[in-house]
Amino acid sequence: MISYYNIFKDCTFPIKDVNSLLRSYIHSKDVANYRKLSIEILNAAIYRNITKVLIVTGFPISCESGVNVENDGPLGSLVLVKAMKAVSPNVSIDLFCMNRFAECFKCFFENSICLIHSKDHIIQRLVNYDFMFFIEYPGASSDGVFRNTRGNDISRLVTPLEDILENARDQGIITVSIGDRGNEIGMSQLLNFYPRLLPEDCFSNTCANYMLWAPVSNWAAYILSRAIVDMAGIKQCYIHSSYDEVKLLMRASRCGMVDGILMRKGMSVDGIPLHFNLSVVNKIFD
Repeated sequence: MISYYNIFKDCTFPIKDVNSLLRSYIHSKDVANYRKLSIEILNAAIYRNITKVLIVTGFPISCESGVNVENDGPLGSLVLVKAMKAVSPNVSIDLFCMNRFAECFKCFFENSICLIHSKDHIIQRLVNYDFMFFIEYPGASSDGVFRNTRGNDISRLVTPLEDILENARDQGIITVSIGDRGNEIGMSQLLNFYPRLLPEDCFSNTCANYMLWAPVSNWAAYILSRAIVDMAGIKQCYIHSSYDEVKLLMRASRCGMVDGILMRKGMSVDGIPLHFNLSVVNKIFD
């Protein structure tokens, strides 16, 4: 079964248009509805007695300072790790990133995960995973090329994981894809809902069991994290807050992560100003 969830039910904006985003301010009912839909995924996790999780993140950005990775994705991944660890301290979490980003991810996640950066390691561990989360990770289009939102070929920067996702899904491992434009792995269905987000040849050609979409991928991961702690009866403020968001953005910048739209270090995410990003974080974790 493949399910598609959209955080912003009332929004029809071009996702990266900041002015449109500001006009389409997140509504409480959007968060409540998305949180409710997230329960389906969480119930699946509970009934399967989840013990081993793989999180895949890291969208490469080529800019003047060299090849870096977006700050959209890693922040959401870290908050999701915190939520899962708070609910189930014994859960084992692997995080995959590409070799060139290993050091910045190691610093960013510290000791909360087991960092792996070889596709072979994933294959060796595949039978042990209960869940796989792909959070803002590039997906190949129908012609096998990996493209960014500008339509540029970034295949040389990407470790293809399409076969991993499909094999996991076929083996009954629950796969969840989180993205914001449709060129992320597992997000092919987004072409049916928002065909104007990207040129058709940029959309991913794979499907995960669950596809979670938001204007910023971190926000989808945050709401899923909020749902996890809500179900466990843990105060959400212990997991994340606007204050934590500022700290994480500062750390991400020091690690070399960049705004994927502006292609530079700083406190913005996907071209979204800090003050607006913080207002969304407050709404989610209020």
